[in-house]
Amino acid sequence: MKKLLLIALTLCTLNGMAQDVDLVLFFEGAKCGLKDKTGKVVVPAAYEAVHAVFSEGLTIAMLNQKWGFIDQTGKEVIPFIYDDAGNFSDGLAFAQLNGKWGGIDKTGKEIIPFIYDNVATFGKDLAKAKQGKQTKLINTTTGEVVGSLRIDYENVGEFIDGTAIVSFMRLAGEDLLGRRGITTLHMALWQGVIDQTGKEIIFPRPNRLIKRHTDGTFEVFVKKGGAKKVKIVSTTLFYDKTGKRVKGKKKTSFED
Repeated sequence: MKKLLLIALTLCTLNGMAQDVDLVLFFEGAKCGLKDKTGKVVVPAAYEAVHAVFSEGLTIAMLNQKWGFIDQTGKEVIPFIYDDAGNFSDGLAFAQLNGKWGGIDKTGKEIIPFIYDNVATFGKDLAKAKQGKQTKLINTTTGEVVGSLRIDYENVGEFIDGTAIVSFMRLAGEDLLGRRGITTLHMALWQGVIDQTGKEIIFPRPNRLIKRHTDGTFEVFVKKGGAKKVKIVSTTLFYDKTGKRVKGKKKTSFED
C-alpha cells in the first residue's frame, strides 16, 4: 500500500509541473485532483495521476492504472483504457493500447490504428509511425498512410509548397588535418529535403546546411576544413523543389 501511495504521489507531482496554468494539484490520500487559483475544486480528487495542462478542453488522467481523458469539470470524456497517452493537438492525441500506439480524435474515435511501435508528430497534418523496420508517414486527419521514410529524421521544418528541410545527428567521417587517408568519426548534422510522401528531393549528407529561398530554390552550404580549422563556405549548389540542379544563381552567406 505504501508503494502504491508513493507511485501515486510521484505521478501527481510530476504531472502537476506545468507553467502558465491556473490549476494546481491537491491530494486526498493516494488520489489527486485540481483546484483553481481561488481554491475551488475543479477536478475532484479521484485519480492516481492528472495532468494540470488542458489542451483543447481536455487533459489526461489515470484511473486504475489506465489513462483516459477528462474535461475541466473532471467528467470522463474518453474511457480509461490506455497504457499511455498524450494531450490533444489539432484534434488528435497519440495513445498506447495493448502495447501499440495509434491516434484518436476528441470523441475517442480511432484515427490512426493501434498497430505501431511508436508514433510522433512530423510537421503539420503528418505523423511518423514506426512499425518494425518501417517508418510510415500518416495523414493525421484521415489516418491514411501517404508515404514512408527511409531515414528516421529527428527534426522536420515546415512544409512549404510540398517540401520540407529535414535533419538528424549521425556519425560521419572527417578528414583529420587535411591529410589523405587519416580520418576520424564525429557527430555531424545531416540535412536534406523531402516531399510529403517522404521521398528525398535532396538526399541528406553530413556537414551540410540547407537554406530555402523565397523563389522556391534551395541553396546548400558545405562545411569544409580539418578538425582544427573548420569554416563554412557557400557553394554554388542550387536545387529546385523537384531536386533538379539550378545553375546561374548568386551565392549568399549563411548568415543571410
